Amino acid sequence: MAHLDTMIEGYRVEKEKKEFLTNKLSQAYFDNDRSIWLTLPVGAVEVDKSIFQTDGFLKISTVYMYVRHEDAPVFSISPVAVNAFFIEQKPYEDIDIYVFDEKLKWCIFSSSEFKDDSDFHIYFSGEF
Repeated sequence: MAHLDTMIEGYRVEKEKKEFLTNKLSQAYFDNDRSIWLTLPVGAVEVDKSIFQTDGFLKISTVYMYVRHEDAPVFSISPVAVNAFFIEQKPYEDIDIYVFDEKLKWCIFSSSEFKDDSDFHIYFSGEF
């Protein structure tokens, strides 16, 4: 299991809400033949870290960040804190991360699974 050193400035959501949110995320962005843990969200396009600095992203008051490591927590977090995390994330942190809003109008997925270089790949599906 990968190790995460970069600090996440958010609040862990309770187990019941985590299960509710991850089930909604799976239903919204992964069809029946696709595992949420193994593939890109349906309709995803590759973007870069600047997506976390766009007006559309920053105007949202709270987003959720699902971190696929250890106990796989879901954080309630500000867009500014998400941006700070991705600026500080260490290259060796081989972690899959989903960032999404509560209504699931969009999903951002970061992974090293698809990397062919030393950087993480970031994918966006939906619209702000």
